Amino acid sequence: DALAENAYAAEAALDYIKSSRPDIPTSPLVVLGFSAGAIAAPAVAARLGPQVDAVVLIGGGADLMAISRTTTQRGAAIKVLCDEQPVDDALYADIDKAYLEHTHLDPYTLAPLLTHTPVLMVHASDDITVPAATGETLYQRLGRPDRLNFAGDHYKLFYFIPGQAGRVAGWLETHAPSVR
Repeated sequence: DALAENAYAAEAALDYIKSSRPDIPTSPLVVLGFSAGAIAAPAVAARLGPQVDAVVLIGGGADLMAISRTTTQRGAAIKVLCDEQPVDDALYADIDKAYLEHTHLDPYTLAPLLTHTPVLMVHASDDITVPAATGETLYQRLGRPDRLNFAGDHYKLFYFIPGQAGRVAGWLETHAPSVR
């Protein structure tokens, strides 16, 4: 539901700007998400469709079931239990497979829809908040877009990302047209 809410909210905000604030340019349109926002951004980009010129995902991942099972973020991890006992890895793999077959808004499902949109993915190789393996899954599902890799964890990524503003801006200047 939260992924859909983000997508609908972005669409409503863009509609409001177009109808009530024509003085605010809506092109180029870039969807940018950090951490949980990078997890929600593919749903936003898919909802806005061809209006989106580029997408930047910083510290995101795909497969919310895997993220929620393996994150170290306090209060975000979900325990999957059977008879009040944690499920074993084989059963969990079956549950995750069923989840991925039925989810509609997980970045895992939506990423392939963005393969024709310029995407920059910024990724921390040792991330355990949004586990690095789920970031790699997102990267593969997006069709291996442009990527900036950082050594370190989620928090170091966000500590050092301001120093990369020029690189991200340069990428946007190249991939998002200035006038539509």
